[in-house]
Amino acid sequence: MNDAWNALQWDFEEKKVPHSLKKGVMDYVFKRNRNAIRKPKHSYTLKNQFSLLARGLLIFLTATSLLFALDNHFPQSFLTGIQPYNTVPSQVLNTMMIQASDVTNNQLTGYAAVIQEGQSKKLIVQVENMPKLKGSEVYQVWLLKDGERENAGIFKPNENGTGILSFPLKKEGQFDQIGITTEPDETSLQPRGKKIAGTG
Repeated sequence: MNDAWNALQWDFEEKKVPHSLKKGVMDYVFKRNRNAIRKPKHSYTLKNQFSLLARGLLIFLTATSLLFALDNHFPQSFLTGIQPYNTVPSQVLNTMMIQASDVTNNQLTGYAAVIQEGQSKKLIVQVENMPKLKGSEVYQVWLLKDGERENAGIFKPNENGTGILSFPLKKEGQFDQIGITTEPDETSLQPRGKKIAGTG
């Protein structure tokens, strides 16, 4: 702060003294009561003594000092004990391995997990080393229960072949297996392409 304070003198703006200054000062002195005590205008003096840049720097240094003082004043246990307002505990209910359904894709691996967040559940699917898609092709995830299929959404992998999907599950929603197919586009209501991976 000493270095910053000493540097303020280089930020002053020099102004020429008007010729009428002496006359104005003398007129003011003789017209006013010399014995009158006036309250100094500190804000006016500060404004005229320092430029906009210097005043901003002064305010910034003062605010920073206050923050450091507050940080050292409160115990660390109090600061670390503050939790976000919307924090909802998560619980992993189930995990499943995903494997390639074709021996030519033996490098494809992945997993699926059912996660409980408060009153809601969601399915997270992540697959690695997926084959590259062509044109409008997408990967589509299907949930199977007693021979019935439910569309759980579509995704496209990144350049490294990693694909991730998050799907909200119904309260009573249950499934036995997960299948992933390559679909020609994103409009499939039932599987039209080849199954490339799944849990069964």
